Amino acid sequence: MAFDFIPWNHLIYIIGEITVIVILGALVISFILVIISLYSIRQKKLYFPKLIKSGLVFLEGLMKAMFRFLGLEDREMLSFFIKLHNSMNEPEFTRIPVTERAIFMPQCLRSSQCPAHLTPEGLKCRNCVQCTVGETRVLLEQLG
Repeated sequence: MAFDFIPWNHLIYIIGEITVIVILGALVISFILVIISLYSIRQKKLYFPKLIKSGLVFLEGLMKAMFRFLGLEDREMLSFFIKLHNSMNEPEFTRIPVTERAIFMPQCLRSSQCPAHLTPEGLKCRNCVQCTVGETRVLLEQLG
């Protein structure tokens, strides 16, 4: 009994072509998104934030590699990603009344000599004036 492998060969060939097209498409889309991102960084204005964010979700590793290849520092890239997320969340955040907002500050903003102690609710600032966290806290409390 002889098997006819010609249909299988055609199927494998088609799968290979689709794979190459998908890989090339991902590379082209990543390159375009990286160019838009770099242009946004240089102009200090976000262009197509929803497109960039969705591209980052699907092609994050590839885009980060392209950013590094094109000479963008990790710190600059991280700053851009934060700005992107902040700009996309800003409309929702502004809809929340000021008195109902919660602001969380990262520990990296506080001084290394900070006398605040860790509580179950987090660090409680003592306004020791060693960093800007206390000033920011007072300002935010004044806003409500």
